Amino acid sequence: MTAAAAVGGEVHEASKLADKAFKEQRTVLLVAAKAKQPPPEQMQSILQPVAEPMMAASALADNRRSAVFQQNKVLAEALQALSWLAYTGPSCGMHTPAQHISESWNSAEFYANKLLKEFRGVDENQVNWVKGLKELYTALQKFVSANYPMGLKWNPSGTSNIAEAVAAATAASPAAATAPSAAVSKGPTPAVRATGAPKGPPPPAPPPPPGLKDMLLKERPGAAAAVSNGNSNGGPGGAGMADLLAALNKGSAVTSGLRKVTDDMKAKNRTDRSGVVPTGPAAAKPAAPRSASQAATGPPRFELEQERKWVIENQVGHQELIVNIKDPKQSVYIYNCSGSVVQVKGKCNAISVDKCKKTGVVYENVIAACEMVNCSSIQVQCTGAAPTMSIDKCDGVQLYIPAALAAHPDFQVVTAKSSEVNVLVVAANPEAEDVAEHAVPEQFISTFERGKLVTVAASHGGG
Repeated sequence: MTAAAAVGGEVHEASKLADKAFKEQRTVLLVAAKAKQPPPEQMQSILQPVAEPMMAASALADNRRSAVFQQNKVLAEALQALSWLAYTGPSCGMHTPAQHISESWNSAEFYANKLLKEFRGVDENQVNWVKGLKELYTALQKFVSANYPMGLKWNPSGTSNIAEAVAAATAASPAAATAPSAAVSKGPTPAVRATGAPKGPPPPAPPPPPGLKDMLLKERPGAAAAVSNGNSNGGPGGAGMADLLAALNKGSAVTSGLRKVTDDMKAKNRTDRSGVVPTGPAAAKPAAPRSASQAATGPPRFELEQERKWVIENQVGHQELIVNIKDPKQSVYIYNCSGSVVQVKGKCNAISVDKCKKTGVVYENVIAACEMVNCSSIQVQCTGAAPTMSIDKCDGVQLYIPAALAAHPDFQVVTAKSSEVNVLVVAANPEAEDVAEHAVPEQFISTFERGKLVTVAASHGGG
């Protein structure tokens, strides 16, 4: 926080979210030391205070017009590391905690390297802030690797009263004395709800960030109230059924409370109703805007077809979709995904990214080509080799390639009808060398030379 305070402004305010998330992480570790492992519905309430600043940081990073967009992306991507708390074993779909933390920082380091390139020798406060974040997550990885290599360790001889453990841990944690940031929800935290201070069931908690695998299911109505009274069978509905049975026992008197329909209330006598169908602009109603959860038009798919083709379709907000290639003849097809990250491990024949938005793809080696079609705001990184990257009808594409691939004489990037395409060459040692960013031309000039049409990229440089 000292480095963030030196930078000041929006960076300092956003860094407070990371500070709060780490303090809430400490509270979760204290709860695990005092209590037995809780059921999933109670685990969700325990992790919710960590999820809130993570979601707030992700919301800040969605604003690409912000003057500190790169800094916000570093914070948002790096904070996904704290979802290691949700790791429950190899079958949960996540990597081991230490590996997950490392991968989260690797995602954040893309933007961190851009900041180092921009501010090295210009603003040392920004440089120190980036270096401080890297030291923080390196230390977190070492700490988790040494103490929690396979996830949270619960106390078998601890208390079964999770509410009591949460209250004790909250009181002992520095996060209890820290006021929430304005970017975080101002409602009562799950720890306060567990003590029984508010009356009645609390409102449902906001959705967790994509990184927490065990928190992707919607909260059951009344689940938070069940945590506060120590059982998981609570929930509204019992009183309503009793009222219904009581009303049915009235017999014919059940209709005594209904209103009488008068002649002027009948449809045939109403002057504001007619059989004429309105035409023109008044007849059309504006369509309601679609939410992010409605972005996918079909059911999500993640499967291998006929042992030859991996199909990932209609995935929304999934940050850890991992494809393990067993046969180099297999190909990968990614369609209509939004806000997701797909990792392809091993050598595959080809990768196709179609109609995706705000999606990241990281792959190792491709034999034929990696092609992107009808996409917007996507990031694709090659960590090994690929002879061709093809981009068609895309807007906002960031290609990350290693320096060895850029130097290969057969490597090529083919673009058509695309805009805002950048190729970033990552040095073998990012600490010592900057990331080289190259923009793909969008405007061309054609002239006739000796009867032949010659086309060259337009140059806007002065002199």
